[in-house]
Amino acid sequence: MRYALKRSARQVKCSSNLSGAPQTQWSSIIFAMQEKNLLTIKQVSRRLNIPKPTLRFWEKELDGIIVPLRNNGGQRHYTPENIAIIEEIKKLRKKD
Repeated sequence: MRYALKRSARQVKCSSNLSGAPQTQWSSIIFAMQEKNLLTIKQVSRRLNIPKPTLRFWEKELDGIIVPLRNNGGQRHYTPENIAIIEEIKKLRKKD
């Protein structure tokens, strides 16, 4: 019984600390979580066996369909949704 009370008090303390965190902390935490799912152009090229120049060309020619995120240095970071679109384009290109 005593342990349960201490544990619940600890949980309350932890939850109050989290809810009182500044917004900037939460946004950086969310970004860090998203960053784990992002792939560079090199990683996408290797995973899908598509040359990097081809990925850049598709991005340019299919304006608005493939829009990778970019960091401050301008490096592309592809989301899982971008990768799914690229895989579909690759399948459609093979049919021709």
